[in-house]
Amino acid sequence: MVVDSVAGSSSDCSVCNNANFCLERSDIVDCGGPGLHVIQADDLCIKLNHIEGNVGPGVLTQEDDAILLGSTLIGNQAGIAVSDQQESVLVQNNTISGNQEGGIVVSQTATSGPVATFEAHNNKILGNSLGGISVYNGTPLLGQLKTEISQNVIHDHAGVAIHVVRAAAQIQQNKIKAVAGETLVSGRAIELNRSPDFAVSDNVIEAVADGGIFVHAPFLEAGSTVASNQIFDTGTYGISIQGPKAADYVCDPAANIDESV
Repeated sequence: MVVDSVAGSSSDCSVCNNANFCLERSDIVDCGGPGLHVIQADDLCIKLNHIEGNVGPGVLTQEDDAILLGSTLIGNQAGIAVSDQQESVLVQNNTISGNQEGGIVVSQTATSGPVATFEAHNNKILGNSLGGISVYNGTPLLGQLKTEISQNVIHDHAGVAIHVVRAAAQIQQNKIKAVAGETLVSGRAIELNRSPDFAVSDNVIEAVADGGIFVHAPFLEAGSTVASNQIFDTGTYGISIQGPKAADYVCDPAANIDESV
């Protein structure tokens, strides 16, 4: 099924891997809640939409499998909010800018079902007020959520550009910097808290107000790596690693989760 607001146009959703439902080429502006709110929809494709100025998130998905492609999300509460996804969510080739909260915000609390995978690739994430991409696994199972974040351009944020809590993470080939030599308002470029395994590689980080890459890893597993990153002109450190003995570090909101799990 295809929902298409452009008269005379058609699509078979082939770019969305033959999704069951496709919403495309719509303008969703100045609504009193989320621009697009989807609950429990499998194999959903959202592409080529213009979503701006909504009181809620531009796109809010709950308990869904979804692909979000090629849309523009400007000046909403958050750009894209993903809550308790099922198996997979892919966010790719979108422009997400000027939102009141984060650009992309992912929260996983459901403990049943298969391991979920969240992917964000080749997005332009610019000038959002509470960070670029934030992924939080709130389940007691460290392996319940996996993330792949690559080839995104993230500029001019307050908060952390890429922040992953308690989820396995592959963070590669992202460009995080300030425009015209100005520093980010605050926060680190990349921050991992309690991720069970990770690879942070080939990222370019420039002119951030705080540190470049921060890893707090009390559950550090063999094979995790930080490699081949280029880091210039940070406000504090380039790379900081805190291992299992750094027990006094507190991360909110994960501070309320039992680390013995």
